[in-house]
Amino acid sequence: MSINKYLITDYFKNYKGLDMSQFILILVILLSLGCTSTSKKASPLNAKPSILQSLTTEHMAQFTVVRHKNQQFKYSFEPNIQHHVTTKSFRTSEWLVDHLTVTNLNLSNKYNLVVKNKANIEIDRRVFKAFDPKKLNLKISIASCMDDRFTKEQKSMWLQFIRQKSDLHFFIGDNVYGDVNVKQKGMATPDELWQRYIDTRLSLEIYKTKNLTPTLATWDDHDYGNNGGGINYPHKKESQEIFNIFFTPKTHLSKFFHKGPGVSFMYSVGGQNYYFLDNRSFRTNKKAKVDFHLGELQEEWLFNLLKKKNEFSWLINGNQFFGGYQRFESFEKNHPNNFKNFIKKLKDIKTKVGFISGDRHLFEVMEIKKPDLNYSTIELTTSAIHAKVYPSSWRENPNPRQLFGAAGKHNFATLNTTTVPGGVDIKLNGYGPNSKPLFLLNKKIR
Repeated sequence: MSINKYLITDYFKNYKGLDMSQFILILVILLSLGCTSTSKKASPLNAKPSILQSLTTEHMAQFTVVRHKNQQFKYSFEPNIQHHVTTKSFRTSEWLVDHLTVTNLNLSNKYNLVVKNKANIEIDRRVFKAFDPKKLNLKISIASCMDDRFTKEQKSMWLQFIRQKSDLHFFIGDNVYGDVNVKQKGMATPDELWQRYIDTRLSLEIYKTKNLTPTLATWDDHDYGNNGGGINYPHKKESQEIFNIFFTPKTHLSKFFHKGPGVSFMYSVGGQNYYFLDNRSFRTNKKAKVDFHLGELQEEWLFNLLKKKNEFSWLINGNQFFGGYQRFESFEKNHPNNFKNFIKKLKDIKTKVGFISGDRHLFEVMEIKKPDLNYSTIELTTSAIHAKVYPSSWRENPNPRQLFGAAGKHNFATLNTTTVPGGVDIKLNGYGPNSKPLFLLNKKIR
């Protein structure tokens, strides 16, 4: 709290030689008149809890809740259901992440997650439901590039995102700008990276929403902690530990979740498979003798599953797959030899795929067809929901695969997908600020 210095200065110009009792009386009067200003922000300890619903099935749901060590939260559920809480910490940080798991859910019920403080006073209440992994028609909202420094924009964009009332949320990279506001820009230490995850969880509107939605995530370079980083990032082990604490569920609790190398995993729902890929942990740089985007181990894991499981599959990556036309990061641009072999292997298997990517700070939809693959599919790129955006460079660098592109606008996408014999039917929507439609595509992939 600070006294209004201008009132005091004006007063003392006219009244000098005051004794201490008179001075104190003046201070009391000024305080009572409200001649003060608040110079500090509200304490995050008094903020609404930050809650994310993670992997959810018809019987089980998982959540993460961020809290300070001095906040003692008590959790309960209405109607009353069995639950378990474990607490995750990182080094000496005063911030903690509670992992909640509830079981014995019923698809026909709505549930309340109730949070009380140590005085047993209710401070928050969220609504959630079980999720039917066998449902063949799904609506998925997709977002990437979540820079918490865009405080006004993030609130508006997340409110629009939430209004879509989707079955699932996919966060596909740069979910935290972990390598900014750090000592060495572009290279976070583990302690700095942990704190940036905390900062983001405490500030973004999506973690405060009343109605929770199952959310799954992979990363790109900013939440990895190293701008443009890959296999040589010295803190990649700690980075993966941090990401897993905030986003990765307890995979052994669900038969629909298959863990892969790094932070990768496969999620099987609605008669389709969603491969969330790790494009950072095994990524080689230009000087490396071996050209790899995903790494040999992850590629082997991916193609073994693609060959065994013939359901339509989505490959989800932090940066673009087919981005060779432009100068920024992409699988095709940065690892051209590996990319050619990767596409050839996709062409040789029966399983049909679609592509989803972020990173580019623009909205783009490409048609992928012959000679790349033997059928027509798409790559959706949606970025950024709230981060810096740039003018289009498509005039200088045209994309021959492009169906639609929008630059200079914050954006996110929704994907309505229905499993049918031999493939999928999709309805793809792109949205800009103020829920303005950017693009609509209806497509059958067979």
